[in-house]
Amino acid sequence: MTKLSPPIKRGRTADIHAWRAETLLKLYHADFSREDVAQEVEFTRRAQAVGVPVAEITDLVNVDERYGLVLRHIPGPTLLEALTAPEASTTRLACLLAELQSKIHQCLVPELPSLREKLSTLIRRAVGVSGGLIETALASLRRLPDDTRLCHGDFHPLNIILAAEGPVVLDWYKASAGHPAADVTRTVMVLDLIPPAGMGSSSREHLERRRSEFSAAYRKRYAELQPRIIEQIDLWRLPVAVARLATDISANERAALLQMLAGSR
Repeated sequence: MTKLSPPIKRGRTADIHAWRAETLLKLYHADFSREDVAQEVEFTRRAQAVGVPVAEITDLVNVDERYGLVLRHIPGPTLLEALTAPEASTTRLACLLAELQSKIHQCLVPELPSLREKLSTLIRRAVGVSGGLIETALASLRRLPDDTRLCHGDFHPLNIILAAEGPVVLDWYKASAGHPAADVTRTVMVLDLIPPAGMGSSSREHLERRRSEFSAAYRKRYAELQPRIIEQIDLWRLPVAVARLATDISANERAALLQMLAGSR
């Protein structure tokens, strides 16, 4: 058995451990196959190939019957951690998030899986909603435009490292080719609805006080950069939210999404 240091961070899909020679090990939970992990390698490299700053993957390993990625360690706080600093500029950090996502959405990657197809499959598997709402979400999705822009799939402040050389985007395993408005809609849901995880109580309270200001500044800056996209997020809200209910999410996120859907009927 390989002796690992205690996890630096724990997540719903993987744990992060210190590894060797200034690298980190992203060790996936046991239900992830080698093919699942290799997919993240491929998606990360495709994002890197079109100019997106990502964490360099140096190896794919098997540790005690769990698959993992060896990543170059990038010193720096996540954007979420930076936001908890008393002196942090909420508007500046929100604008950084919007600007980075807008740059990602300018990249064409038709060879990635279709976001529309992924959403359709997930909507059909959604848990906790009626068959009627599933059919309504599918019908809504069919009416929405398609595209082949690079979409991260889980773009939020915890997945951005503020490195000395500039921001770096983590966790590309949900990447796809699709319409940017779907990706922005997911980000807005996180900013508006999902309680911050993995933080101490004082940090969570601090973030909750800044939530509405941060979300408003993010939307404003993204609208300046991509006005036609930000106008469509209300149209994407139903299919994106229902699809999310088919995934392994926290009880808090599930409750927030179900409450939002109840209010939209």
